[in-house]
Amino acid sequence: MKTRSRCGCLLCGILLSAAGLSHAAEIAHGEPAQESAFQARTFAAAHSHLQNRFSPQQQALLTSLGEQVRQQLPRGAHLPEDARRILAIGFPSLTGVELDSLSAYVAGNLLSQTQQMQETQMSFNLQYLQLQESQQNEDREYSCLSNVLKTKQDTIKAMLGNIR
Repeated sequence: MKTRSRCGCLLCGILLSAAGLSHAAEIAHGEPAQESAFQARTFAAAHSHLQNRFSPQQQALLTSLGEQVRQQLPRGAHLPEDARRILAIGFPSLTGVELDSLSAYVAGNLLSQTQQMQETQMSFNLQYLQLQESQQNEDREYSCLSNVLKTKQDTIKAMLGNIR
């Protein structure tokens, strides 16, 4: 019950910024990859801006709510529609506008986390690529040195064979 009343208070802040998050539904519908990625970044930035307006306790409450919704989302979920459906079941007293705003906020949180994970993965991929490149350079250096030493040894062996 406390969670519901706290969420009701937070909805006021979310509703004020709902216009900035209103294009969440557009992201979920099969648009071209570049445009959808741009919209996802824009949506995540708007979500981050909105989240910074809340107190740490409010952010923790919304994060907890978002985590609960995320756990209930099916694989391949369509945001924010599926998030709205889950929230409507958990909070039947909320109006349609409140559900839309809250689901947009939760969807923004999920998109923001996904974007952060993708950026981290890209960083790891870059580090792995640099490690591979370094290993290849060391391998080339070793092969070159090995070939030079083998040629030197073969030359000395041939000279000694000619002396005998």
